[in-house]
Amino acid sequence: MDRGAAPVAPVHRIPPTTCKSKPRPGHATIRAFGKATQWQQALSVLRVMVLAKVVVNVFSYSAGISACEKGKQWQLALGLLSEMCEATVEPDIFSYSAGISACEKGERWQPALALLIEQALAAGSWAAQRDV
Repeated sequence: MDRGAAPVAPVHRIPPTTCKSKPRPGHATIRAFGKATQWQQALSVLRVMVLAKVVVNVFSYSAGISACEKGKQWQLALGLLSEMCEATVEPDIFSYSAGISACEKGERWQPALALLIEQALAAGSWAAQRDV
Protein backbone atom coordinates (compact mmCIF):
# COMPACT_ATOMS: atom_id res chain seq x y z
CA MET A 1 0.00 0.00 0.00
CA ASP A 2 1.26 3.47 -0.89
CA ARG A 3 2.17 5.42 2.27
CA GLY A 4 0.69 8.60 0.80
CA ALA A 5 -2.65 6.98 -0.05
CA ALA A 6 -5.55 7.56 2.28
CA PRO A 7 -7.42 4.46 3.42
CA VAL A 8 -10.72 3.90 1.63
CA ALA A 9 -13.78 3.25 3.80
CA PRO A 10 -15.86 0.27 2.77
CA VAL A 11 -18.89 1.48 0.84
CA HIS A 12 -21.35 0.01 3.34
CA ARG A 13 -19.83 2.29 6.00
CA ILE A 14 -20.24 5.51 4.04
CA PRO A 15 -23.22 7.24 5.65
CA PRO A 16 -25.91 8.19 3.11
CA THR A 17 -25.93 11.73 4.52
CA THR A 18 -22.34 12.19 3.32
CA CYS A 19 -23.62 13.30 -0.06
CA LYS A 20 -27.34 13.77 0.56
CA SER A 21 -27.54 17.52 0.12
CA LYS A 22 -25.08 17.77 -2.75
CA PRO A 23 -24.28 15.06 -5.28
CA ARG A 24 -20.76 16.39 -5.88
CA PRO A 25 -19.00 14.36 -3.15
CA GLY A 26 -20.80 11.28 -4.43
CA HIS A 27 -19.74 11.61 -8.04
CA ALA A 28 -16.21 12.53 -6.96
CA THR A 29 -16.09 9.28 -5.01
CA ILE A 30 -17.46 7.34 -7.99
CA ARG A 31 -14.80 8.93 -10.22
CA ALA A 32 -12.04 8.04 -7.75
CA PHE A 33 -13.12 4.39 -7.64
CA GLY A 34 -13.38 4.37 -11.43
CA LYS A 35 -9.87 5.73 -11.86
CA ALA A 36 -8.66 2.99 -9.53
CA THR A 37 -10.49 0.45 -11.74
CA GLN A 38 -12.73 -0.48 -8.81
CA TRP A 39 -15.95 -0.41 -10.81
CA GLN A 40 -17.82 -2.53 -8.26
CA GLN A 41 -17.18 0.04 -5.53
CA ALA A 42 -18.07 2.89 -7.91
CA LEU A 43 -21.43 1.29 -8.70
CA SER A 44 -22.04 0.60 -5.01
CA VAL A 45 -21.65 4.30 -4.24
CA LEU A 46 -24.05 5.16 -7.07
CA ARG A 47 -26.60 2.64 -5.70
CA VAL A 48 -26.27 4.08 -2.17
CA MET A 49 -26.92 7.55 -3.59
CA VAL A 50 -30.04 6.35 -5.43
CA LEU A 51 -31.35 4.46 -2.38
CA ALA A 52 -30.67 7.45 -0.13
CA LYS A 53 -32.71 9.61 -2.54
CA VAL A 54 -29.71 11.81 -3.30
CA VAL A 55 -30.16 13.84 -6.47
CA VAL A 56 -28.13 11.75 -8.91
CA ASN A 57 -27.13 13.91 -11.87
CA VAL A 58 -25.41 13.48 -15.21
CA PHE A 59 -21.98 13.75 -13.54
CA SER A 60 -22.72 10.87 -11.15
CA TYR A 61 -24.04 8.62 -13.90
CA SER A 62 -21.21 9.54 -16.27
CA ALA A 63 -18.66 8.71 -13.58
CA GLY A 64 -20.36 5.33 -13.11
CA ILE A 65 -20.40 4.66 -16.85
CA SER A 66 -16.72 5.61 -17.05
CA ALA A 67 -15.92 3.25 -14.15
CA CYS A 68 -17.68 0.45 -16.05
CA GLU A 69 -15.71 1.33 -19.17
CA LYS A 70 -12.40 1.14 -17.29
CA GLY A 71 -13.48 -2.20 -15.82
CA LYS A 72 -14.48 -3.51 -19.27
CA GLN A 73 -18.10 -3.88 -18.16
CA TRP A 74 -19.86 -2.76 -21.34
CA GLN A 75 -23.22 -4.28 -20.40
CA LEU A 76 -23.31 -2.43 -17.09
CA ALA A 77 -22.32 0.79 -18.85
CA LEU A 78 -25.25 0.42 -21.25
CA GLY A 79 -27.50 -0.38 -18.31
CA LEU A 80 -26.52 2.87 -16.62
CA LEU A 81 -27.25 4.81 -19.81
CA SER A 82 -30.73 3.28 -19.87
CA GLU A 83 -31.18 3.99 -16.18
CA MET A 84 -30.31 7.63 -16.80
CA CYS A 85 -33.18 7.94 -19.25
CA GLU A 86 -35.58 6.25 -16.82
CA ALA A 87 -34.48 8.71 -14.12
CA THR A 88 -35.01 11.60 -16.59
CA VAL A 89 -31.33 12.50 -16.50
CA GLU A 90 -30.18 13.59 -19.96
CA PRO A 91 -26.95 11.87 -21.04
CA ASP A 92 -24.25 14.24 -22.27
CA ILE A 93 -21.28 13.83 -24.60
CA PHE A 94 -19.21 12.33 -21.77
CA SER A 95 -21.90 9.77 -20.91
CA TYR A 96 -22.16 8.64 -24.52
CA SER A 97 -18.38 8.64 -25.04
CA ALA A 98 -17.80 6.44 -21.99
CA GLY A 99 -20.55 4.09 -23.14
CA ILE A 100 -19.11 3.90 -26.66
CA SER A 101 -15.63 3.29 -25.25
CA ALA A 102 -16.97 0.52 -22.98
CA CYS A 103 -18.51 -1.17 -26.02
CA GLU A 104 -15.24 -0.80 -27.92
CA LYS A 105 -13.31 -2.45 -25.09
CA GLY A 106 -15.85 -5.25 -25.08
CA GLU A 107 -15.51 -5.57 -28.86
CA ARG A 108 -19.20 -4.76 -29.30
CA TRP A 109 -19.36 -2.52 -32.35
CA GLN A 110 -23.13 -2.75 -32.87
CA PRO A 111 -24.15 -1.20 -29.53
CA ALA A 112 -21.33 1.34 -29.95
CA LEU A 113 -22.74 2.35 -33.33
CA ALA A 114 -26.26 2.54 -31.89
CA LEU A 115 -24.99 4.86 -29.13
CA LEU A 116 -23.21 7.03 -31.67
CA ILE A 117 -26.45 7.41 -33.65
CA GLU A 118 -28.45 8.05 -30.47
CA GLN A 119 -25.95 10.71 -29.42
CA ALA A 120 -26.17 12.39 -32.82
CA LEU A 121 -29.96 12.40 -32.70
CA ALA A 122 -30.00 13.73 -29.14
CA ALA A 123 -27.63 16.53 -30.11
CA GLY A 124 -29.82 17.53 -33.04
CA SER A 125 -26.90 17.14 -35.38
CA TRP A 126 -26.96 16.63 -39.13
CA ALA A 127 -27.96 12.98 -38.71
CA ALA A 128 -31.29 14.05 -37.21
CA GLN A 129 -31.85 16.63 -39.93
CA ARG A 130 -30.95 14.32 -42.82
CA ASP A 131 -34.23 12.38 -42.84
CA VAL A 132 -36.41 15.50 -42.87
